[in-house]
Order: sequence, then structure tokens, then C-alpha cells
Amino acid sequence: MTPQQDFAAFLAAVDAHTEPVGDCLLWQRSCIGGAGGSPQMRYGATVVNIRRELAIGFGIIEAGDKAVVARMSCRNGCCLRPAHIEATPRTEVAAANSREGRRDPARASAAAKRHTRAASRLTPADVRAIFLSAETHEATAIRYGVSRSLVWKIKHREAWADVAVTSRQTPPGRFEPAISPGSGLFSGLGIGRYLQAEA
Repeated sequence: MTPQQDFAAFLAAVDAHTEPVGDCLLWQRSCIGGAGGSPQMRYGATVVNIRRELAIGFGIIEAGDKAVVARMSCRNGCCLRPAHIEATPRTEVAAANSREGRRDPARASAAAKRHTRAASRLTPADVRAIFLSAETHEATAIRYGVSRSLVWKIKHREAWADVAVTSRQTPPGRFEPAISPGSGLFSGLGIGRYLQAEA
């Protein structure tokens, strides 16, 4: 069920997590783009932009109008008081952000995720080599022309995790103790001499 199909239930869900502060009604949970961004919540099976859903429900903007965004007259990103919601053309918001030297956090984040893989100089073969590399993160980063943080993320499967690696990396000295040539499980106990004699 969407917020607009049962707007009263949606209002009750939003009201449970807001708090009046001065003239504003502040959302107390997560926001897209940080504390000053757009309040969001999971409603049913999807995550919704609360401010936009309220604007649609109160008839401030139309549901299918993508050229208009809901902004707050109080300029407090966490505020959800219906009286403060105003319809603003998206072009006007973009122009204001450009003048102030900032971008819309949600759109900037989405664009960054979309272009990161496309702009990367790494290939799947490079990713496998980085994952299996025994070099320091700094040396590997210099070799492939990437940042040390990206090398760390690849080795910890936080970046390029969809690329299959051929073997599992085990930290040296933790689960696989190094065994020097000539030494073994029974070295120093004399057992090897008896085994050789029996052979």
C-alpha cells in the first residue's frame, strides 16, 4: 500500500517520529543526505521521501509532476510541518544550489554510484590481482593507480564484491602459520628419524 492510498495511516506513522521544536515539526529519524537532507522512511515495501508524500497528500504538488520539488519555507531540512511546505520548480532549486556552491546530496550520491564503475580504470583481472596481492596497500595502490582506501575495500570485499576471486585470502600468521623448509609438525621430537628408519 502506498502512502496516498491510506494517507491517514501514513500521517499517523510520520507523526509517531516527529517532535515540535519552535515553529517546526522535526523528523527524528534518517534523512537522505544527512541531517539537513530530506526525511525518509520505509513504508510498506519501499522507502519514501516523506516531505514529497506529504506535499502530494495535502495537494501542494501533483503526484506525477517531476518538475516541482517540495521545499521548506523555514529552510530546515528535517522539518515536516505542512504549513512550511512549498512547491518550488526543480530548475530554481538547481540554480540556487549552483550559486551557493553545493549540489543536491541525494542526486550527487546517486550520480557518484552510477559513474564510479564506469569511470574506473580497473578490470576484473586487476581486481583479482589486487585481492591476492601480498604487497602493502600503498604499493598496490601505486601499481594500479588507485587509492589505498579502494585497495582496502577490494581486499575486504566492500568494493567490486561481484567479481569472483579464485582463492580466499587468509591473513598470514593467523590461521596458516609459516613453516620453514625442513621443519614440520614433529620437528625436534625425533619422530622423523624413526619414520625414515621404518621406510
